[in-house]
Amino acid sequence: MLFAPDVQGPVVSDTLSFILSVNPDVAIVGGPPVYLKRFEDAHRHAALTSLVELASHMPILVVDHHLMRSRGWKEWLDPVNKAASKADNIVMTMAEMLGSAPNCMESIREDLYSMYPPSPEFMNWVNATEKYKAGNLPPIGSLNITNDRAWNK
Repeated sequence: MLFAPDVQGPVVSDTLSFILSVNPDVAIVGGPPVYLKRFEDAHRHAALTSLVELASHMPILVVDHHLMRSRGWKEWLDPVNKAASKADNIVMTMAEMLGSAPNCMESIREDLYSMYPPSPEFMNWVNATEKYKAGNLPPIGSLNITNDRAWNK
């Protein structure tokens, strides 16, 4: 197994060459941040080309991280999935690797923010000085993090 969490595709051809030279059965790579405007078209193309190449050679290719922040991540991976299928390989997300459906909340952040806006108290804390924030936890409503079972597992 090869774990390359922040290679953004990979975008860099030397990184692609290294991953191919290792020839893992499972490669977990960080997908490209296609949601960022500063991530240029040339980088998008390089990342997609690299992922297609990896999907053609890796029995299991897990693509996650930045790509999952894009609303259109599934469609963006279509050529990668086609290449994997042609080679009898598999492309999946980390959630799918764990047997769960992807729940990419970051990709719908704007929707969630409009449906569940932060409280005025929280926004006051966000806009406070760093000195104030250092001595005061953010107001998060009635949730008590220190006693919440989910945080203590």
